Amino acid sequence: MIVKGLVIKEYIVGESDKYITLFSRELGQIQVSAKFAKKYVSGLSAGTQLFVYGEFKIIKRQDKYKLLSADIIMSFYKLREDLIALSYANYIIEFLLKVTNENDKQEELLVLALYTLNTLTKSRLNCKIVRTIFDLKALQCLGLMPQVNNCVVCGKNLDTLIKNETYYFDIGNGGYNCCANNHLKLKGSSIDLIKYIYKLPIKHLYSFKADYKIFKELDFLMYKYRTYYIEYNFNSLEYIKTL
Repeated sequence: MIVKGLVIKEYIVGESDKYITLFSRELGQIQVSAKFAKKYVSGLSAGTQLFVYGEFKIIKRQDKYKLLSADIIMSFYKLREDLIALSYANYIIEFLLKVTNENDKQEELLVLALYTLNTLTKSRLNCKIVRTIFDLKALQCLGLMPQVNNCVVCGKNLDTLIKNETYYFDIGNGGYNCCANNHLKLKGSSIDLIKYIYKLPIKHLYSFKADYKIFKELDFLMYKYRTYYIEYNFNSLEYIKTL
């Protein structure tokens, strides 16, 4: 069968073989063995590198997938020319490795990852802003998005936001809380931006501008929220802190 997927992990086996992890449209996350893929003459060397998005012809034998051929659609090769962009791209694939499973297709999340890698490749936005937008949209894809339309305690509708007014975000209950003032503080403009990002189609996610101060506030929120709901410390984020 032929699947379209993104290489999110690669590792060498012996002198010439590889195993790759694909995040595919058709099968979700799968492990695929690629015999002789380390050797250029095999024709599999380029197509099994990290970040490659392509068409992969595979067969399944004894519950294991084997790679027969790989045709590159996008390689995102220029990521390797920018250490900062590459570091954030590593976060994207580490995130995918953590939250996806076999037979969990998550096609929207794959599309989001591809648009995000493309944006990092072209250096269109500050990488930290790209990550914040990715986190918000990825959590929406996973059904874990914060509740910002109603109070998570009393259900009161949050129709009108005052830009510089302080609101309270309850991490444990997953959203805006008007019944307590001892939670994470957010400006009305930040909540407005969350709502706006949720409404945007993925293809338009990285084509708008907003105040960096708002993104800084959202970045801190995403750190707290992601840590609470994903329950995983990403090595790539720890490395980014050292840059």
